[in-house]
Amino acid sequence: LAGDLAAALGETERVAKTLDSRSGVEFDAFASYVGCGFARLGKLNEAERLWGRASLSIVRDTGLAEVAFMRGDTAAFRKHLRNRLQHGPGYLVTAYLARAGLLAEAEQALRQLETGVVSKPEFKSAQGELAFAHGRLSDAISLLEESTSLLHGSPLPIFWLNSETLAQAWERKGRPDKALEVLARASRQKRRIYPQSANFWMRVELRRAQLLRKMGRPAEAEKVESELRRLLAYADRNHPILRALTNSQGAKNSLPDNLPR
Repeated sequence: LAGDLAAALGETERVAKTLDSRSGVEFDAFASYVGCGFARLGKLNEAERLWGRASLSIVRDTGLAEVAFMRGDTAAFRKHLRNRLQHGPGYLVTAYLARAGLLAEAEQALRQLETGVVSKPEFKSAQGELAFAHGRLSDAISLLEESTSLLHGSPLPIFWLNSETLAQAWERKGRPDKALEVLARASRQKRRIYPQSANFWMRVELRRAQLLRKMGRPAEAEKVESELRRLLAYADRNHPILRALTNSQGAKNSLPDNLPR
């Protein structure tokens, strides 16, 4: 995210042109990688096209679920999550299930995860997302404060997903100051981002800009918005973050709140 975007796009397109010469598992591995590259640049349409061609359903539905989540397409999000569950739950998938309002499936996934080797930070992450989805704000804050503390410095997407949810929980508690603190802390982890984490970090940044405007700090919000526009210079015109930045005070517009709580 700190480098030459034009060069990044050029390299991503170069590798994409080699995909037709690949097949099977090799195609899936390269399509997954290239799809992440396009998604990081805001080219969700291209990412969707590539991930949709994957032969393995776990690769296909993991990628397509992310696209649907970023777009706020609840029906597609739920569809791809349910397909992905056929390969067993994971921590991010369980958090996604909570975001999608599939609470019974999320609870079942948590029980399955608990019977295996538990990664404490990520298990707390999924528990916190589920608590928030149930409206248990105090429990959600406690769990997500712990998970984001344990995952601080991690490049995993679930760290930024949790940070976004934790900030929303603090806002609902009437503590925008705490919410902004959470978002600022997550924002500073930019240098640790994996390609597949970039969209989650940008969601955090838009939330931060929105909150800064609500708190009467438009100059700071504009700096965040300007950087988002720079990073999305090659993005799809209908990219959800760009849609939220379409006017001079764009961060007053919301991301699609995707997803039943």
